[in-house]
Amino acid sequence: MSKVSQNAICVDGSKTLPVTDTLTVESPLQIRINGKPFTVTMRTPGEDHYLAQGLLVSEGIATPEGIGSIQSRLSDTQDSDVLDIHIPESYSSAGVCLTKLWPRRIGLQSRF
Repeated sequence: MSKVSQNAICVDGSKTLPVTDTLTVESPLQIRINGKPFTVTMRTPGEDHYLAQGLLVSEGIATPEGIGSIQSRLSDTQDSDVLDIHIPESYSSAGVCLTKLWPRRIGLQSRF
């Protein structure tokens, strides 16, 4: 987790005091599924694999056991981190409504 120190002014009634505060830095994370962009999210770096897995499961895109390999790299423009996630076709979309919609959105064939 990246942190930076920042000078600030603390206001207490009519008094002001200079202080130094520590801030946690967020940065963008691009998530790709089977080579296709899915989303970009801001996060506190660290545990990115777990963040992406939780997102995919909670959105009904994959089951926990349906998530294949996850590879981390820098984006081509080097302004964000990228997670490349492989989801085999047989495990895509767990939800009834998402069964036909999500696989098409990310370029997979629906099982149904």
